[in-house]
Parts: sequence; C-alpha cells; structure tokens
Amino acid sequence: MNLWKSSQEDIYKLSPLTENDIRETEHLFNKKLPQKYIEILREQNGGEIVFNAHNTPKPTSSSF
Repeated sequence: MNLWKSSQEDIYKLSPLTENDIRETEHLFNKKLPQKYIEILREQNGGEIVFNAHNTPKPTSSSF
C-alpha cells in the first residue's frame, strides 16, 4: 500500500531524512523512534497522505 499521494508541489514534503535527524529527534523526546516509523520517513519525509481518516465502528465527528 502506498501511503503518500503523488504530487509534484507537495508543500508538506520535507528534505530526505538523515541519521542526524533521527538522533536529534530521539534525543529531544528522550525516546527511541519505532523502526517501522523510521522506514516510512525514509521512503518519504512527510507529505500529503492518500487517506486522512479511518472508519470506526462508532460514529465520530469525521465519520463517512
């Protein structure tokens, strides 16, 4: 499944993730980032996603 929308002018897409970015973030939050999350950010560092909501069994303010 592709998480990211394909757009040439995506204002939310950041520069490629670096090892230094990971170290600084983990130090700032004093937490180790999950490996899967790092893999997703290495694929593309931010951007507009294909789905921005998730269906739930109970109605919410963003129900479809």
